[in-house]
Amino acid sequence: MNAEEKWQAVCRCDVNYDGIFWYGVKSTGIFCNPSCKSRRPKKDNIVYFDSPREAIDAGYRVCKRCRPDLQSYDPNRLLIRHIKEILDHNACNPQKLQEVLRQIPMTSHHFNQLFKDHYGQTPHAYVLNRRLEKAASMLKTSSQSVLDIAMAAGFGSISSFYASFRRVYGVSPARYRELNL
Repeated sequence: MNAEEKWQAVCRCDVNYDGIFWYGVKSTGIFCNPSCKSRRPKKDNIVYFDSPREAIDAGYRVCKRCRPDLQSYDPNRLLIRHIKEILDHNACNPQKLQEVLRQIPMTSHHFNQLFKDHYGQTPHAYVLNRRLEKAASMLKTSSQSVLDIAMAAGFGSISSFYASFRRVYGVSPARYRELNL
């Protein structure tokens, strides 16, 4: 890869080149990933490196925005993982779940987007799936009524439980129980 191709990758903030090369800015003494969203430096002020160690050895400091010294920098990863554990623990307790979710230090839109980026589904869909998994397990192992199972799994009404269960499993909860005895 030549210097012009690297420059084009820097101009595009192309994430596909992260880990292939790094660039340092002579005027600031900072080095970045090609995908860094910081202001684009002048082309004449750039020097390219094959590794973060090479940039550090040349006297460049790590960019605090893109963190090129880390394999993958995702400041929200730990927060989202922690929230997923909270969802797992409270999926069947809607009141507690609402209480906990109100304490998340970000907007619901931002939280939904981050969760979807990390887990491939919205938090609502994730919780619904956890509730359905619990209900399906209880239908196989418990003699409780379908209504009691729906409530224990965190559903607010029997109709929403039936509709969700039928959509995911293709049969009613009672029929599912019959087939899995």
